[in-house]
Amino acid sequence: MAILVFKVVTLVVRTIAKPLISWVTYYNRLKLQEQKSNLVFLKNKIVWIGQAYNYYNIKINRSLFRLSKSDPIKPLSEDKAIEKGAEFISEFLVYSILITLPVLEWYRQAKITKEADYLKDQELRRMTNDILALKEQNNQIKAKVEELQMFIKEINNK
Repeated sequence: MAILVFKVVTLVVRTIAKPLISWVTYYNRLKLQEQKSNLVFLKNKIVWIGQAYNYYNIKINRSLFRLSKSDPIKPLSEDKAIEKGAEFISEFLVYSILITLPVLEWYRQAKITKEADYLKDQELRRMTNDILALKEQNNQIKAKVEELQMFIKEINNK
């Protein structure tokens, strides 16, 4: 069941990330022909991310499937590295949103519950103090009533 859920979530994430991936790769191909320094820097970072993603993905697959670890890992071409880097960045964004939103909602609910518990405790303390004050008044009234009863008995005895 968990594998099925994982596969469905992965499919949804990749489907959501596809427009972002295509935009980044298209933008890089279109704008990088102008060779602006900040765009070249961005392109180099995306290529580096794509190469690193590819390298570690191959390493993990080799260890999972018990393939030969001695074969060298070939770097990707620049276009493929841009695509892999864009894929990684977009999936990272989507997964971080999918994780962050429930965590923030959980935090908000915990905060609301904590405030409600604090208000209930305050109300309980107030009610306890009121009950203690009423008991004290009741004891004072009982003492006065007993005094009056003793006074009435004394008057009746005379």
